[in-house]
Amino acid sequence: MYALRDVGLEVGRGGLCRLLGKFASSGQKVRVVFDGTPPYGPLASQIQDDRIDVKYSAGRTADDVIIESIAADSAPRRLTLVSTDHEIRDAARKRKCKLKTSEEFAKALVRMLEESPKTLPSEPPEKRVGLTPEQTRAWLKELNVEEYDEKEDPLP
Repeated sequence: MYALRDVGLEVGRGGLCRLLGKFASSGQKVRVVFDGTPPYGPLASQIQDDRIDVKYSAGRTADDVIIESIAADSAPRRLTLVSTDHEIRDAARKRKCKLKTSEEFAKALVRMLEESPKTLPSEPPEKRVGLTPEQTRAWLKELNVEEYDEKEDPLP
């Protein structure tokens, strides 16, 4: 996300996943590892993209999860690792993975966007089409909206 900011794209986790999903639609398999635990409820659906594998470090660092994944992979030479972290890059070099810096990958993503700007929405799909009734109920409950009465639920 920092490397994307340097090339003019300010994105959070959801935006990064949408960009990676677009990249994955070109036939690439993509995994992204975030620090921490996964969000819950409607927030999780904003980050999830069926075209990519989203992982969370849950009590460890994302770097540790990535290094363990590199060590456990049965075909590491087929992996392309995107990171600027020296420890991760060293682990990838030892297993003969292909390497790209975050900056190189960010520039490639920008080029991809410039080639087909109309195919990548700048907003999450939920913003254009709205939330499902289940997501709306979950948010109303999460926000403790007083007027919300599940027995008189106007939503289908």
